[in-house]
Amino acid sequence: GIVVTPSTAVLYDGSDGPSLWFNRFSTSQYIGIGKNYIGEANGIAAGDSSYALEVWFKLLEDSNLGTSPTANGANLVGVSSSFGYGMQIYKPSTVKINFGSRGNGSLDSNTSFSLDTWYHVVCTRESGVGSKIYVNGVLDNSADSSSLSIVSSVQEAQFGGATSTILKDFNGKIGVVRVYGKNLSQEEVLGNYNAHLDRFD
Repeated sequence: GIVVTPSTAVLYDGSDGPSLWFNRFSTSQYIGIGKNYIGEANGIAAGDSSYALEVWFKLLEDSNLGTSPTANGANLVGVSSSFGYGMQIYKPSTVKINFGSRGNGSLDSNTSFSLDTWYHVVCTRESGVGSKIYVNGVLDNSADSSSLSIVSSVQEAQFGGATSTILKDFNGKIGVVRVYGKNLSQEEVLGNYNAHLDRFD
């Protein structure tokens, strides 16, 4: 099951639909799911494996973000460790998505993310091929197969924040989080985007 620690995010059911609002009334909020799905049955194999991370999010404040995805980034979804997998936001000059930064390379989005706007982001890894970032159903950036393979970890996956490695608070809302033990095609990414577009548009 889902373990909520150390304090629950606020369930917000407003004009843009139900979502979890992190760090609205306090700080250091995140949700831990108790496991990381690395190497488990139907999970993500360590090494050059295929997997994907998917998030709908709205950033409400970026003043705490900085130029390093680890020292100054905020975790959207990922293993609370310097190993494993992760998707985080940081601000080298404008706000970017960083895919990786868990011990084996990383990839940044080309898109800069604005405040108070819902975005759908999918980060994919295809074994032997490479990694991609999609924003709102469209391919945003890609890299060859030389990085972003999984380094095994015993720590749990968390979203909306983290207790290790990616330590800045995420100040915003998260509506959907999915972790896949497979690569997603561009058609699947677009289908997922369109499936929730009415809710977050």
